Amino acid sequence: MSKRISHRHLIALPLMLLGMTAVAAVNTVLPASADMRVTSQEWSFRSEAAAKDFSVPLVVAGRIDPNSTLSFENGGRILRLDQGVMHVRAFGVVTLRVRDAMVTTVATDITVIAEPEAATFVAINAPVLVTKGERTWIVPPMKQLRLGASEGRLIAVPSDYLARERTIYAALPSLDASISITDAEEIDQLSSTSFSGALTLLASRTSSIISADAASQLLAKALSSDSNFSPDRMAFVFALAKKVDPVTVPSLLALRLMSEGPRVLPASSPIVVQELFASSPFQADLPTVIPFLASEMLKPLISGIPNQWATMLLGKATVDPSAALAAIHKDDVLSLPDRYRTAGYPEQARLWEEAIQRVAVVLSPLLSPDQRQMLERDQVSSLHRELETVQSSVQSSEPSMPSFTDEELITRTHVFLSMHAVLQSTLTTIVIDQEHIDCVRIGGVFLPEGGKDVPYAFTYDIAGNLVRDIVRNGVRLPNSLTPEKFFAEQ
Repeated sequence: MSKRISHRHLIALPLMLLGMTAVAAVNTVLPASADMRVTSQEWSFRSEAAAKDFSVPLVVAGRIDPNSTLSFENGGRILRLDQGVMHVRAFGVVTLRVRDAMVTTVATDITVIAEPEAATFVAINAPVLVTKGERTWIVPPMKQLRLGASEGRLIAVPSDYLARERTIYAALPSLDASISITDAEEIDQLSSTSFSGALTLLASRTSSIISADAASQLLAKALSSDSNFSPDRMAFVFALAKKVDPVTVPSLLALRLMSEGPRVLPASSPIVVQELFASSPFQADLPTVIPFLASEMLKPLISGIPNQWATMLLGKATVDPSAALAAIHKDDVLSLPDRYRTAGYPEQARLWEEAIQRVAVVLSPLLSPDQRQMLERDQVSSLHRELETVQSSVQSSEPSMPSFTDEELITRTHVFLSMHAVLQSTLTTIVIDQEHIDCVRIGGVFLPEGGKDVPYAFTYDIAGNLVRDIVRNGVRLPNSLTPEKFFAEQ
């Protein structure tokens, strides 16, 4: 995954998020103390025997471990770790530097370690980009990149270390959703403007009536909100990203949103797909980047990603069949269907199987006899075996006659709901599915999510041990899940 990314200076943003009317300062760093050296261009912050917290209002918060030195540049939007360890919560777009390596983050948590001969970057909850020279790495959540004198290594984060890090981040402040940001009274009139109207203004105005800081923070607020991404809202956040940085930030945002699942409404998915595949600075690497991230995160991707991956790889096949073969032959690709199925996402497994087979069928005639034999042996044949195994398993486990009486189905459903602490109400319905064997349709139930009770409806396939046809808060979800996976994600 190597390609130069052209990082550009932040530019002004002529827009506000709807309903924001108060003014907030963004250039205030920690108050001066014995641990801080302040010049007109830079603030240096150090710790001695104890860890110390720091913050730049509406920009970043974090902590440095003992014996660490951190410098703030450009009003706190650039952090340079000179030595030690820093734990950073970026509220918006923040750049981190360790020697000759640079990290781009968008509203995420990341831990950075500066050693005498190496640097380590730990992505906690969202992808980050690390650039050194002409090489760029995408670090998925819960992975770490270690850069030494030799090539960088991307490895997993030990679970005990990750648990300790999450304890630290739990104590750090989060961006207050109630905080409003504007830079001019002129913006107040937009408080009742629709997203489409705001988007039109964003596209048409170039004057600096809102700072790049505000653009970054508005993007962070949109990502941290519980609201779903409608097409207008999705277009809005990408417009914000492009105003902050027209190249790197939109690409990083697309990588993040492609695994947002229920929050990205089906009508909004094409916007993410277009941004990811049309303007990415690492576009040439996407045939390997997409399955790599899918394999690492093992979360269902939004609608259209596997299919567009196949389309892109087919275009590559017509120009360089050997390169396309190398991309599809990687273990990240081959293992995806089975890994998704094992993780409890059979629908996502099916989509990737179809995408891989679509490429294999077109690619095969373009290869040399030896290459074709390898493809058929290692890809097509293995996929056929997987499909035959799945079909055989489904056929053997699906009874031709119901396994349970109607009373048993209802009883088992009540036990199932109670066991998983599903909230029922006077609106709850439990209806036996007459078209599918041993299935019950459940509606009007609630699951706690982030302090709220969110309405759900779904089909409980008792014999197949699946939750499918899921509708969350009125939005139909595309995946069938095992009960363990379904309830673990709430």
